[in-house]
Amino acid sequence: MRESAHIVALMGSYRRDGTVDRTVKEILSAAQAQGATTTKLDLIDHDVQFCTNCRSCCQEPGPERGRCVLDDDADAILSALERADGVILAAPVNCGDVNARTRQLFERMISLVYWPWGRPGPKPRRRPHTPALLVTSSAAPAVLTRLLRTPLRTLGHMAELLGARPTDRLVVGLAGGRDPELRPRTRRRAQRAARRLLANVSRCRSKSAPE
Repeated sequence: MRESAHIVALMGSYRRDGTVDRTVKEILSAAQAQGATTTKLDLIDHDVQFCTNCRSCCQEPGPERGRCVLDDDADAILSALERADGVILAAPVNCGDVNARTRQLFERMISLVYWPWGRPGPKPRRRPHTPALLVTSSAAPAVLTRLLRTPLRTLGHMAELLGARPTDRLVVGLAGGRDPELRPRTRRRAQRAARRLLANVSRCRSKSAPE
């Protein structure tokens, strides 16, 4: 019997129990109900320093993530995401893109590319395969956030660097209230997103299983 799928969620919001946080909790709860094990990583609980752009982590070739010169929690966070059967990348929209805390980790993910000095551009270290669910929220209507595209594009780039393939997106609009209680429709969408993520994990496992 195969082990249960392990889903790892990265939650980049500054607010505990805000809209994005509650949406992620709903997704993880639904995944657990389907037999998955889950881990939730809240960036506000971790020490992630600013990238110094020294590019030391980009110099050695190969599929493994380059070693960063900074000693903080970024390595453990990225390792947990890389080991997951499915990932959830979640962050709110601030000033037209994901919030700065999430982008701070995004910059540290340069260790996931090979980019030695003298090379004109970076080369990803791995091909995307792990299913990824992208989650964001905005005070604007959801349709405007989708049309803006930038937040989902940033989360998508993060997924691809991790070796994950964005297979689903969940945008929660009108999220600027003081009490961010999830609407019933949002709960149902989160539950459906969990089921789709696990279905994508199952398909990915089937493709990678030996003949």
